[in-house]
Amino acid sequence: MKAFIIAGVSSGTGKTSISIGITKALTDNGLKVQTFKVGPDYLDPTWLKAASKNECYNLDVFMTSEEYVKELFYEKTKNVDVALIEGVMGLYDGADSRSIYGSTAHISKLLSLPVILVVDAGGLSNSIAAIVKGYQNLENIWIVGIIANFCGSEYHAKLLQETLNFYGLPSLIGYLKKNQLPKLPERHLGIYAYHLNEENQEILNQLGSSIRESIDINQLLSLPEIETKQNTKKISLNLLPKKHILIAYDDAFYFYYPDNLYYLKELGFKVLEFSPLKDQTITKQIDMLYIGGGYPELYAETLEKNYLTKESIYKFYQHNGYIYAECGGLIYLSKFLEAEDQKYAMVGIFNFSTRMLKNRKVLGYRIIKLKEDCFIGNKEMELKGHEFHYSEIVRQEESYNTIYQVYNRKRDFIHLEGYQNHHVIASYIHLHFYSNSECFKNFITQTMEVQK
Repeated sequence: MKAFIIAGVSSGTGKTSISIGITKALTDNGLKVQTFKVGPDYLDPTWLKAASKNECYNLDVFMTSEEYVKELFYEKTKNVDVALIEGVMGLYDGADSRSIYGSTAHISKLLSLPVILVVDAGGLSNSIAAIVKGYQNLENIWIVGIIANFCGSEYHAKLLQETLNFYGLPSLIGYLKKNQLPKLPERHLGIYAYHLNEENQEILNQLGSSIRESIDINQLLSLPEIETKQNTKKISLNLLPKKHILIAYDDAFYFYYPDNLYYLKELGFKVLEFSPLKDQTITKQIDMLYIGGGYPELYAETLEKNYLTKESIYKFYQHNGYIYAECGGLIYLSKFLEAEDQKYAMVGIFNFSTRMLKNRKVLGYRIIKLKEDCFIGNKEMELKGHEFHYSEIVRQEESYNTIYQVYNRKRDFIHLEGYQNHHVIASYIHLHFYSNSECFKNFITQTMEVQK
């Protein structure tokens, strides 16, 4: 198997477009490609999944662990030709300013994988050598090739190659001129998800074509073979009695880590899907409802008018149904959503409203400790996740029980969160279920006790 990481010297170097384009080019050549994304990103993986026609998985040592990342990588690359990992931010940017912990460099060392470094070559000549040498030597990262993005001309790329050769540094495996790659559609959380625009297929095709013209794909495929290791410990849990979990999945709600859904299946849940954008009642044959994050504000009018869906969710809550909601799901379960000077009625399980902001409200890793026993877990149990949103809670007309003590990645206490209303828990934090293998097992215990 061939495996490598596409990393950038910083954000904005074009590594996302290049990663997608390389994946598309390799897939079009008939190769089976497995993609991964470093960090807690939900959006880039939608493009990598479309380019490879395989699910894209997040590699995040902070939310999970080094052991889990290795298990996941080796589990998902058993029968593939190429494994491609898109990095996060710059090569050394991670969860700790004093180490490479959580960075792309960390993943490279952890998995012993080579790095293709994407450099913004605009305005650079000989200085590219200093940049590449610094990135290579800071932590002795295995850099095997350079992609120069935003080059002025073919002659410019030739000068860069001569400089790298002169200093005995990894050579160019390709270059891209300014504006050569099509621009990916963007919004405040990052690029738009692939499936939100019918024109994205054409953008994907253009990315693949541009990469084939400009990057030496054969040089990528000539990299050393990476040994496919067998897991010493299979990613699996003890199967429990079958329960049905209904997941909101459509253009408004689609922020789910693929391995979170895998976790639920391994726990014993049969995973079903429904769309709040379709005005339909939710099935009665379910044990839990899970509403993840997404962009409910883009579809607020439709969500407001879909009364059958809202009423059936509210009735499920009234009949002591279990509901778990994250970020966009929290917005949907609130009383009103305020966006673009409009006010939209949501499900109303919580008697507070939310409003969209022009600027980012919160970004960062989170550690939560449960204040009390609940269907997620027992008191004092810790879970990890990530928080990133442009909305906030307003007009809180009554106090709700908060069951999360929330800490940042340095374990500084931030606030109380995790709103609970009977068997409903809603939070702005996207939890990674593999951060604690006891997650949701209490739900099974509670529902079995009720059945007795």
